[in-house]
Amino acid sequence: MAALWWYWYTRGYFSEGRAWLAQALARDETAVPGEARAKALSGAGVLAWNQGDYEAARSFYEESLAIKRASGDQLAVSAQLNNLGNLAMDQGDYDMARHYHEESLAIKRGLDDEQGIAISLGNLGIVAYKQGDYETARAFYEESLVIKRKLADKRGISITVGNLGNVLFEQGDYATARTLLEESLTLKRELGDKWGIAAVLSNLGSVALGQGNTKAARRFLEESLMIRRELGDRWSLADSLEGFATLAYQEGQLERAARLWGAAEAIREAIGTPLAAGECTRRDRDMTAVRQQLGEEAIALAVGEGQKLADEEAVAYALASCR
Repeated sequence: MAALWWYWYTRGYFSEGRAWLAQALARDETAVPGEARAKALSGAGVLAWNQGDYEAARSFYEESLAIKRASGDQLAVSAQLNNLGNLAMDQGDYDMARHYHEESLAIKRGLDDEQGIAISLGNLGIVAYKQGDYETARAFYEESLVIKRKLADKRGISITVGNLGNVLFEQGDYATARTLLEESLTLKRELGDKWGIAAVLSNLGSVALGQGNTKAARRFLEESLMIRRELGDRWSLADSLEGFATLAYQEGQLERAARLWGAAEAIREAIGTPLAAGECTRRDRDMTAVRQQLGEEAIALAVGEGQKLADEEAVAYALASCR
């Protein structure tokens, strides 16, 4: 049962997977060996995390980590530190995220675990990226990618190439960013990674918006949002709504943009996950421009209307502009 979490994750069956794992974890602990329980807890943490249930995810990960520390399984300890680091990162606690990932990296270096080293380097790159330190992020990603290409790690390559694309986007090199993201998308489609496909499509939408190509941006953003609606990933929904808000802003639909920003803000507040530094800067810049054109009262009203939308209403509102 515990081993099925990856299937549920890659197919987007988060609720189904959590229900089955909850049944397994509810059994008497003597009926579920420590190793199997730790694996089930870890899988449940991943599924909860992708549904925006961060408190449950942290609880699952911490219990799994405690079991692994007691067993002395250092490789498994490093894996749980990695999960906790990613969770802290999503919630904007970058100091704690770095702490977890550095401890995980130290363990993996001690074990000479090349694949694990590459993963930890990539995660430290994401921490730097989210803090707006793009040069440090790029260095971590490039070191990670060398290892992943050596190992022919297709999934790992797809992630790191995409992350490099995001860095190049933030540095204003849109052409190279698009090339890297398209490589990542091709790999993720081959892998059938729905979550990854949606993420890269959203990032390609951002690149297209950066280039002023609203037609291409709309196509990328719509496909991404349709997948994310299916997956039920609230963090990703917020990201997509912000993409549509920027699209509306560039097309001069200022009140629509403000409503979509409001809807995304409500989701982020509900699940406790902030914007990365670069994303926050762009949103604030665009919202300032909208505020100057609409006035304080009008933008506050529109943002408030967006904040009242349920997730599905916000998705329908975003997609309505695509029809």
